[in-house]
Amino acid sequence: MAFVQDVTIGEGDSVSPSTNFTKTWRIRNSGWDNWPPGCALRFTGTGLQMTHIDLIALPPLQSGEEHNASVEMVSPALPGIYHGQWRMISPTGMYCGETIWVFIQVAENGILGITQKMSSMPLGEHGSLNSSRSVAFQSAKNPFASNGHHSSFPGNNSPTMDDGKGNTDMDDAP
Repeated sequence: MAFVQDVTIGEGDSVSPSTNFTKTWRIRNSGWDNWPPGCALRFTGTGLQMTHIDLIALPPLQSGEEHNASVEMVSPALPGIYHGQWRMISPTGMYCGETIWVFIQVAENGILGITQKMSSMPLGEHGSLNSSRSVAFQSAKNPFASNGHHSSFPGNNSPTMDDGKGNTDMDDAP
């Protein structure tokens, strides 16, 4: 088994304390033989498990085939950096393939749990969470603009060119 990529929760992603999240790894059968039924990912006992699940069942993949393996987890209650190791086991319980990891940073303002919750919410008819609000925002004017024009201030993203220091004469810029 070979690790391909983190589908969700990349290394060191920030998660709020005590937040439910889904960890998904993309893995590949990197061997010559097809996997038999009964293969699974197992928590190795190294690091923090962050879930009550010990085994994640895997389908019998053909050689070269990929699969997204997911498990529901809960971030620890205290801020810090946490990890856990998982590895594939055969139907007879033998470890094989690469060790895969979950690495998270638990922080009071972690955004990942919020992002995953928002992505699972139903969308309105215009593709937003509240379609009536999105229409209101589309018609709102920029409160920082003067007389309907873009204001020129350091670092703005308006069509008015500046060097990030408020200078609009770009001919003299280095």
